[in-house]
Amino acid sequence: MRVDYHVHALGHLEYTHSQNHLRDIFQAAEKAGLQEIGLADHDEYADHFQLSVIRKTAADYPALQVRQGVEVDYRPERETEIRRLLSSFPYDYAIGSVHSVDEWPFDHPDYRDGYHRWDVDELYKAYYEAVAQAAQSGLFDIIGHLDLIKVFGFRPVRNRISLAQPALESIRDNELCVEINSNGWYKPVQEVYPEETLIAVCIDMGIPLTTGSDAHSPQHVGRDLNRIEDLLCRLGAGTLTVFQKRSPRSVGIGPE
Repeated sequence: MRVDYHVHALGHLEYTHSQNHLRDIFQAAEKAGLQEIGLADHDEYADHFQLSVIRKTAADYPALQVRQGVEVDYRPERETEIRRLLSSFPYDYAIGSVHSVDEWPFDHPDYRDGYHRWDVDELYKAYYEAVAQAAQSGLFDIIGHLDLIKVFGFRPVRNRISLAQPALESIRDNELCVEINSNGWYKPVQEVYPEETLIAVCIDMGIPLTTGSDAHSPQHVGRDLNRIEDLLCRLGAGTLTVFQKRSPRSVGIGPE
């Protein structure tokens, strides 16, 4: 299957869950050769979710399996709030992502200068500690853009695999899935999330994988999933993981 599990139908509230907009997304998904699409809007926009409209509109696309997920900005102090959100609707999956360290939104362009206030090695260590906590929380099914901390091209001196290792072990031990996210190719770092060497480690550790575009508009749905599929096959991955009602299953990589 070709799967895109990281589609933001609301964007950053440029859109609504209107039937017309959802049709644009589903038509883009069919054009991109998807068999399964997951809508996973940011949890901060939960008051704008119209999940019943998604279900109703999806019924007009029987060849496309539409899953309903959510991307959650994980911070340890939010766990009770997150648990309440995830229990409010029968989501198919939940993506846990870390977008801030010590309340600093490191991936936001307006706050890029914050990198200069950190020792980059210590920053990577703090970031991956937060990712490990997200995996240990029991809240999520998927870890989103695993090495997002690299978004502006700041690299540690220490080996990146060793810095990520505690988070990878937590992901494996708690039976989570890692998302391969094509959006990194369009960020300043110009590299898929996570980087190829980290993907190879995930495969060696037996960590399941899924794919996503991180699309915030219909024209980006399914973007570069063919590149990801080629990369995964070259690295020896034979399957992706998909979800229904928080239950995972494995499927073959690529379009039918």
